[in-house]
Formats: sequence, structure tokens, C-alpha cells
Amino acid sequence: MNFKLAKDRNPMSYQALLDKNHALEAEIQDLRIRLEEAEELKRAISEGDLDALVISRPGEELIFTLDSADRAYRVLVETMNEGTATLACDGTILYCNRHFAELMRMSFRDIIGTSIHKFIAPEDATTFKALLKLEKGMGEVKLQGEDKKSVPVYLSVSSLKTEGSPNAWCLVATDLTEQKKSEEIVAAERLARSIIEQAVEAIVVCDTSGRIIRFSNAVPILCEYNPMFQSFEDIIDLRFSEGEDAGKSILPVSSALKGDTILGMETTLELKRCQNSHEKLHLFLNSGPLKNSDGRIIGCVVTLADITERKVAETKLKNILDNLEKLVKERTAELEKAYNSLKESERVLAEAQKMAHLGSWYRDFITDKVYWSDETYRIFGLEPQEFEVTFDSFLRYVHPEDQDYVENNVKKALKGEPYSNDCRIISANGTERMVHTQGEVIFDEKKTPIGMRGAIQDITEQKLAIEKIKESEERVQLYLQNFMGIGTQLDGNFVPVFLHGAVEELTGYTKEDFLSGKVRWSEIVVPEDRAGLQEKAQKMKNTPSMTVRHEYRIRKKDGEVRWIHGIAQNISESGNKELYQGMMYDITDRKIAEESLEKMDKIRIKEIHHRIKNNLQVICSLLSLEADKFSDEKMLEAFRESQNRVASMALIHEELYRGDKNDALDFAAYLRKFASDLFSSYNLGNNVSLRMDLEQAYLDMDTAIPLGIIVNELISNSLKHAFPAGSKGEICINLQRTETFAARSEMSSSDEDCREENGFQYILRVVDNGKGIPEEIDFQNADSLGLQLINILVEQIDGYVELKRDRGTEFAILFGNKEA
Repeated sequence: MNFKLAKDRNPMSYQALLDKNHALEAEIQDLRIRLEEAEELKRAISEGDLDALVISRPGEELIFTLDSADRAYRVLVETMNEGTATLACDGTILYCNRHFAELMRMSFRDIIGTSIHKFIAPEDATTFKALLKLEKGMGEVKLQGEDKKSVPVYLSVSSLKTEGSPNAWCLVATDLTEQKKSEEIVAAERLARSIIEQAVEAIVVCDTSGRIIRFSNAVPILCEYNPMFQSFEDIIDLRFSEGEDAGKSILPVSSALKGDTILGMETTLELKRCQNSHEKLHLFLNSGPLKNSDGRIIGCVVTLADITERKVAETKLKNILDNLEKLVKERTAELEKAYNSLKESERVLAEAQKMAHLGSWYRDFITDKVYWSDETYRIFGLEPQEFEVTFDSFLRYVHPEDQDYVENNVKKALKGEPYSNDCRIISANGTERMVHTQGEVIFDEKKTPIGMRGAIQDITEQKLAIEKIKESEERVQLYLQNFMGIGTQLDGNFVPVFLHGAVEELTGYTKEDFLSGKVRWSEIVVPEDRAGLQEKAQKMKNTPSMTVRHEYRIRKKDGEVRWIHGIAQNISESGNKELYQGMMYDITDRKIAEESLEKMDKIRIKEIHHRIKNNLQVICSLLSLEADKFSDEKMLEAFRESQNRVASMALIHEELYRGDKNDALDFAAYLRKFASDLFSSYNLGNNVSLRMDLEQAYLDMDTAIPLGIIVNELISNSLKHAFPAGSKGEICINLQRTETFAARSEMSSSDEDCREENGFQYILRVVDNGKGIPEEIDFQNADSLGLQLINILVEQIDGYVELKRDRGTEFAILFGNKEA
């Protein structure tokens, strides 16, 4: 296996996550203060403590009273999910509810008495003024609080004109923020997955039980198989590579799940290639916990970088240095100084290689020059060695807000404290990047600083990935909170131990009715649907980890019947008590729509059959009119045969139009009518009689139409050729299931074998007692158009035809069918 991970990279840092948590705590504290102010104003309005609002204006004061009779209205407004406010004629805000204050991220007292125009984004000022000119105006605008952050809202403005009072307005604002961000959420999730899966390093994300739930493409190469849902520490045995614990196992996942972080640890991993061959990899280990917004550990991340080749290179380099030292000692004293200089250069290079992962740098305090590696130039968006770097020119690329932070770290380093931190830079093309830097000061024998050396790594993508994953998890949590169905957990007897969601809206019963056992879910299921639901539940109970889906009906408390789609999963673990979880949501509207579509489809199909029948009858009429132009008997016979063939198809569509089924034909009823009509068309009087023995059979269109044409050809052939002029005879038509026919008569061995081999369901026999078909005629290769049609159509329906000539003529056709 040729396994290589990206080398020379810094360990992943979580400092940014800590900084983000501090910022969130401060924001939460501010929101709590605002909430207390909003709750106090809400209490004063709803309890009647606030009876009037006084708005100061130049030269006068406007007093707006709130009568106690309006308290119920105020409570309703306060509990709305939309922001609402009342405006005076000059746009002054006389009143706003809690949600409006939250949208502006301000307190009630800071909003009331302020002009609404202050909160309208400048680019939407014209749109807002246009809305005020309408009695009822609606449109999308952006609101801005004191922090100038825009909030997209759908604004509804209504004029409040009263006799003797100046014009005023009432507005309702619906927050559109989540709607605008929905596409960004999907893109963020995809980007997060792509970054982890395509990373060059071995990146592993584990859940709280230590199982692998996500990994980069390098991990299966390292494990030699797909590690999904495997325990990390069971399949990847990392060991200390040096020190007192060398050879002992390292448990990075267990450590991370306890809240500990491992940064930049060198480890070894032994791979067994075959029975007598082992390979030891040297890996650079970083691990740490994953926390949600509440600081709770929800998993961990482990990264492994392959440094095997670097370790081999270091060993070879040490051997070279040892040999060089031995040779130098044998050389002259003049070379001793050069040897010492070379040894120091090699030592500095080895230490820089150990510290650096992407870019490296060195600052000489004596010359005040800074030396960058080629990769360091690229991190800053520059061509390698583009210009001579100084510390001041480096600081110009550091983000202005981080410059003091970087300079303070350098000052600490001058006191002997190495530093390792993250900061922002502005690259040459103007883009902002996040980098991780490490540095230390070099002192001479007299403890005087003579220079600094360090490494720099671009960690922008890693930071973005972590933030996107966190945002994605928050969106998932928000979705679950707003889910309009019911989420539940059930015990071994399928009694709910947890319910969340729109329980009362969906069932009419409260959550407590089900949790207390007062009402069982199975009791509200419509009796006809209980057996199917119980069958699915029992199947899930007997199969661990199984997920089942089922649609059934329930009867609400008020008697209304609703359709439910339920999804449930067996999440019981071996040795623990049985536990199931699932969700249910209302699909009644979908079911009603499906039933309506089905009815419409049936009507449409019947109309199609009716139109096809009419068109075929028109064709028959056209053929009849055309036949009147000829006197030749053969020509007239050809027209009549064509009319009969078209008529056989038209009758099928007429029967389907009149019948109860859209896609299946009662073929026995069809044969009775068609055969009688066909006999009438030949005007044979009473010389030839018709006898039919037909078993009811519903055939699909693909079988019925070809079979109708076949019957037309067989009867027509008998009427034309079987009975010489004036002779009497009989034509018999028999339609039976093959098993019925086998039981009533002696089916030939070839027919029996054919029936069993091909699964034929029916046999159709057309028999006449006429003079019979001559032996020399091979009916399967005859020149007759009628016989050719019979063979072609039998093959089309995947059937089998047999001809018997011993007593007149008998055609037996075996065929199958998809019954309705």
C-alpha cells in the first residue's frame, strides 16, 4: 500500500471556537437584558399598568390612551409571531410589540417615540413612503436597528383614519431572514462534507460513543477498509513514539470526549502487510472535542498527518552528520571553523523543518531582515522572493485589528516565551485569510536575542469548515423545533415516553393524555387500519435497527378522520430495554388530492376510449362509402374484411367505455356481441349456426385487441371457405382457463407441456365442422393475409397456436394475461 498523508502541516487549533463562545455568551447576556425590558413593558401593557403614551413634539405633546377594554387586544398583539407597531401621522412610533423590538434588537423605551423612518434601510426609503400613501400597502423592505444590521421583512401597512384625528398607520413586519438563508444553509452543509471528505490528511469525526461517523478519503487507505461506524480506538492503535511512554497506547478519542486536547503529538502506527511483514508509520496527531452552542461535548475530531518520510530523512541526516563529524575531526584545524558553521546551519535547518508545516520564516535582529520560504510568500498572495521583507512590511499585511495582538506576542517572545496563535492577514489580492503562526527567539551564549524563527500555516478552510458544520447543526436543531408533525419515543409496549410537536393540532388530545396512559395511540387508529399498523410494529419489534413506514387513518377527538404517515425505528441496544423512536405527520390533503387525480384519470381514459371508438367507426363508414364505388367481388370482399377488422377494435373501445374498468375488458361479453355482429354481416341465413361456451375473463388492452382481430380472421375464414354454397354447418367458440379446459377434456401432451412451461392462463378455441383446411397448406407459412395476421398477432401476445384438421377445422390459441 502506498499511503501518504500531507506532511509539514501545523496541528489544528480550537482557539477560534473558544473566542466565538465568549462572543456568544456576551450576546446572550445582552439579549437577556433586552428580554427583561420587553417583558416589563409587555406586563405593564397587558395588566393595565400602562394607560397612556406621551409623545413630545415641538410646541405640543400628543397623548395616546390605552383603555382597559383594549387589554385583550394588547395581549393578542404581544403574543404575535410578527412584529407590529402603530405610527402617528408624522411617522412617530406610538407603540410596538415584543417581536418588533426583537427585530430591531432594541428595548421598547428606545423605540417608542422614535420616527419609523430611522429604522428603514436607506435603499428602501422610497418603497416605504409609497406604502404609506396606500390605505393598505404590502411589500418587502429591510429594517435596521442601531447596530445598522439589516433584517429583511415583509411589511403590511394599513391606514388608521378616524374622524377628527390626523392620519395614522398600523404596520405588521414578518421576518424573512430564515427564508433568505435557506439556500446558504444547503450550500454550507455540502461544503462542510466536501472539505472533510476531500482533505489530504486523515480527518476523522467521532460521535460521543467513539464511533467514526465521518472521515476523509485518506482514512480507508490507512485502515485498509471502510471504517464507518467502527470504534476509532479499536481499529487504529496509536502508540507513543518517544519518551518514557514509548510503545504505550494512546487514546485520543477517549481523551477528547473528556474535554482534553492533543496538539502536535508524534505517534506510531504499525500496519501488518502480510504474515511476516509489518510497516511502522510515524503520524502527527491532533485531537480535540466538538462542542455545541451550549458547551456540551457532542463528539470529537482527530487528524493524522504522515511524517514517516520526514523521520526517515532525519535519521539519514543524523547519520550523515555523524559521519561528517568523524571526517572533519581528521581534517586540518583550518577546516574546524567551517565545520562548526556547517553543523550549526544543519541544526537550525533541522529545527526549522520540525517546526514548519507549510511556510517558514526567520528574522535576523542584527541586520533587521526577514527571510521567508517560498510557501510563506504564497500564503500572503505574493510571488516567491518578490521583494525583500522587513518586520514593518510584514505587519502591513496583518489585519489592522490583529496588529497589536501580533506585536505583543513578539514582545513576549523576546522575554523567552515562545508563542503559537491564530491571526488574520490581508493578502496581496485583498482577501482576508486566517493563519496559525508559531515563533521563538534565538539567544546567543550571553542570553542576548539575535533572531527569531517560526512557521506559518493557512487555516482559513479549516476555520470555515468548523463554522459551517456548527451552523448546519444549529439549522437542524431549529428544523426539529419547528417541525409541524409529532416526534416520539416509545417503550417496549409502544407506549409513548416522550412526545414533541403538534400533538393537539393533529389528534385533538393533549400530550399529557397520551403520556399518562389516559388515551392510547392505537385507540384513535381507525379499526380497519389497526391490523396493518400492528403487523408493522411487530415486524419492527423483531428486527433491531429496522425502520418501518406506514400510512393509516386516525379519528380525532372531534370525530374527524385524518390520514397519517408514520415513520418508526427500533433503536434498542443489546442488553438494554426496548426503545423505539419515530415521527408522524398529517397527509390528509395529499390523500384527497390523490383520490381526485385517480377519478380524473378514470374519466379521461373513458373519454379516450370513446373518441377512439368514434374514430374507428368513422373509418368503417369511410370504407363502406369507398366500397360502393366498386363492383368487383374481390375488391368488395377486401373492403368488408377491412371493415370487420376495424369494427373488432372499435367494439373493444366501446366495451371499455361502457364498462366499470378502464384498462380491462370482459372478453366473454365482447365475443358474444362481436361474433353475432360478424355473422349478421355475411347474410348466411340459417345455414350456419353459432354456438359459444365462454368463461368470464378480464383481459388487458394489449391482449384483447390482437385477440379480437384473431377471432375476426378465424370466423371470417370459416364463413367464407368452410361451407360450400347452401351447405349447413356450425361454428363453435370456446374460451376457458387452461386448468378448466384440462379438467374437462383431454389436453394433448404438447399443449400440457406448453401450458406449464409458458404459464398460459387461457385457451381460446374456434372450431367449425366444414370441409377443413387442405393438408398441403402450411398455415404458419401461408400466403393468405388472414393466416399471416393470425400468426403475427399470436406471437405479439406471446401465445401459442395449434391447428387440428381431423374433424373440420379447429384453431386452439393459448395465451396469458395481466388481469385487472
